[in-house]
Amino acid sequence: MAKKIDVKSYLYAIGMALVVIGCFLPLVSTRLGSSSSAFSIITKGSGSGVVRVGAILAMLGAVAGVALTFVKGKMYKLIALVVSILGGLYVFVNYLNQSGAVKGIAKFAAKASGATPGIGVLLIVVGWIVALLGFFFTRER
Repeated sequence: MAKKIDVKSYLYAIGMALVVIGCFLPLVSTRLGSSSSAFSIITKGSGSGVVRVGAILAMLGAVAGVALTFVKGKMYKLIALVVSILGGLYVFVNYLNQSGAVKGIAKFAAKASGATPGIGVLLIVVGWIVALLGFFFTRER
């Protein structure tokens, strides 16, 4: 007889893999095309230092989470997930703390170019949610 596969035990790995994949996809899409990915922000330095640090944290946490799915110890998986989420939140909070003029220019540029969240951002957020569900709903063997 075939062995029954428990999908819940793989939710964490699937979620963290989605975050890694999302880091390689465009983060913002516009009418003119798509923007850079988190990976290109890290390697080419196209973003500011704050954006680069946040992207490194988000991607490093996700890669570590994928690697830690094969290691016993739930605490390591939680640390990798928290680092990834905090990296993304770090970028978002620093954007909110910018001056009103910078935010106004960014909003005007986004409206003029028709910028919307790209597939990369959506995959990262969905990956975090799936990884959280997988972390809380699976039993450690």
